[in-house]
Amino acid sequence: MAIDYLNLVMASAVSEDDAPEAVTQVTEIMRAQHKLADNEEDDFSVRSMEELISTFSSTSEMLTILLVAVASISLLIGGIGIMNIMYVSVKERTKEIGLRMAVGGKGADILMQFLIKPF
Repeated sequence: MAIDYLNLVMASAVSEDDAPEAVTQVTEIMRAQHKLADNEEDDFSVRSMEELISTFSSTSEMLTILLVAVASISLLIGGIGIMNIMYVSVKERTKEIGLRMAVGGKGADILMQFLIKPF
């Protein structure tokens, strides 16, 4: 079945400042061509570049917020994982830590041993 109607019409205003007036003029012309009465609703839509830019901007902002949320959750989960690994490492070596403290080892020295030599 052949299409016997226009699906899209593109128009351009003389300048950016004249764009709202151009939208109004295009709307009036389309209403006249479609023979719509004053009380009838438009059976077409007119969009300006300003509307498209605002739509893309809001979409971009939403994606940025989503990306920040995902990154924050990833950092939180990664931090918890690292914390648990360090806790297990210390928990397994409590006897060694106690022995080193009993023979006079300083806390800073024991900490350095854990950071430099993990096993």
